Formats: sequence, C-alpha cells, structure tokens
Amino acid sequence: FVATYDTICWGESLSGFTETGVYTDSLTTITGCDSVMQLNLYVYQKIESRLENARICAGDTLWVGNVPVTEAGDYELNMGAVGQCDSFVVVSVAVDPLFTLSDPDPFVGCSPLEMQLEVDSIPGADYQWKPTAYLMSADTYTPWVRTTKDVSYSVIVRRGACVDSTTVEVKVSQGPVIESVDVIEGNEYIGPVYVVCV
Repeated sequence: FVATYDTICWGESLSGFTETGVYTDSLTTITGCDSVMQLNLYVYQKIESRLENARICAGDTLWVGNVPVTEAGDYELNMGAVGQCDSFVVVSVAVDPLFTLSDPDPFVGCSPLEMQLEVDSIPGADYQWKPTAYLMSADTYTPWVRTTKDVSYSVIVRRGACVDSTTVEVKVSQGPVIESVDVIEGNEYIGPVYVVCV
C-alpha cells in the first residue's frame, strides 16, 4: 500500500483528476503481487474576486488586462500567482448608448432678456451649464435666463459613461429702440404700432 498526498490549483489536473478526493488504483506487479496506490488530492479553489461594474460608452474600448473590451459582459482577468495558484478578477462591463447633441441657434432678444433656453433632451442624462451666471437653474436642458448682457454657455451632458457638449449663445439687443409705424387699412387709419428692439 502506497499513499501519496498532492495539491493542484483549480483548472489543473493530476493523473486526469481535477477535483479534491481520495483515488485508489490496484496494480499487479510482475511477480503477481497486488499493490494499492492511493492518491489523496486537494484542489485549491479558484481565487476569484469581482470588481465594481465598469461602464463604457458605445464605441469606446476598455482594456481588461491585455484584452480590448467593446461589448457588455463579464470578463475574467488572470492577476498572477497568490501563493502557489493564480488569482482571477471578474470585470462586469456595461455599455451605455451613445448620444449626440445638436448645436442650437443663438437665442436673441431685447434687454432685459428673459427667456427659456433649450438643448436636446436626453432621457436619464445630467446637465451642467457653465457659467451659471444669469441662469435660474443650471442642471436642466431648459433653464430660464434673465440677462442684459451677451452670454456664451457651455453645456455638458452626461448619461452613464457617455458625455457630449455644445455651446449656447445668448445675444441681447441693448434697446429698447422704438419705432412708430402708422397702420392704415383701406382708407381707415388704425393708429400707430410700436416695434420695440429691432
């Protein structure tokens, strides 16, 4: 009777065995005697940890080790030996849909200008307007502005890992410039009409 003790790492095999256990084999020697071989095998469990979910924007690439990742899924990364066995990290990747903001026309009005600005509505996105001067809110796609000066706003929009930006121009006419226009309909005098800020 011969007993041996051995260990292997997860994913390896010894004499064709891959799981922890006691394996016996009877052998007959050339002299006709039986001999029992016993293998006491211990398999170290897979050393695996899970990272926080990673997010990328559609079209971007995340490198997991030396593997370029562009699609959603779980990716295993061999981190090398811990003790005598390799350790693994699982990276769960999500891909956010890409969006593109359009460039809005300038917003134009008379001083004091008070109007609602607007950029594209992206569901689930966060908006950040800079500078925040003259805005009543800087975290929406439709903030109100009240100003007597021209302002150029940068709008940064984030949804998940995707980011886009655009510029919004606010042009203020420094009137009021008032012009009077007489309106005559047929032979009847209707009266003056005032056009402000032309």
